[in-house]
Amino acid sequence: MWSDLGAHVRRFFRGFRGTLTPDETGTVEALLSPEELRCFRALQGREQRHAVDVLRHLQAHGAPSDDLLVAALLHNVGKGRVRLYERVAYTLLAMFAPRLLTRVALPDARGFRGAMAAQRDHPALGAEALAALGVRPRVIELVRGHHDASVGGDEELAALIEADLLR
Repeated sequence: MWSDLGAHVRRFFRGFRGTLTPDETGTVEALLSPEELRCFRALQGREQRHAVDVLRHLQAHGAPSDDLLVAALLHNVGKGRVRLYERVAYTLLAMFAPRLLTRVALPDARGFRGAMAAQRDHPALGAEALAALGVRPRVIELVRGHHDASVGGDEELAALIEADLLR
């Protein structure tokens, strides 16, 4: 549990690194379709930074498919707009009080309770949003499963989960 908390703290501070470089922006634009690029651009700055960090990790640790690279960039589209304190609260509740999180997170609620539900449910929400845009099925499958601990023999999904946790 403490190593997970450390990973979250490192990711939190990496989120302050700022905007993407022109090279990173070019990479994103080259990989994504116009519809996918709109989804990426709708992400908050720290989510864009995290997505590119996940992408770079995957590129540095193998020869990922285009579907995996696109999923890396879009894996958090289901979160929507999340305030910093909501993000911190979600992480702490998920780690230390998961039953309380279950009671607090309400999908149809606004404000804090809705934000908790969106963060919890973002893999499915993102997959649904991407499916509505006609994104490739494999990308949708990877986005939907990127928090699923039971990946079976899916090496790409396992790599996405690992990169998401590390970056």
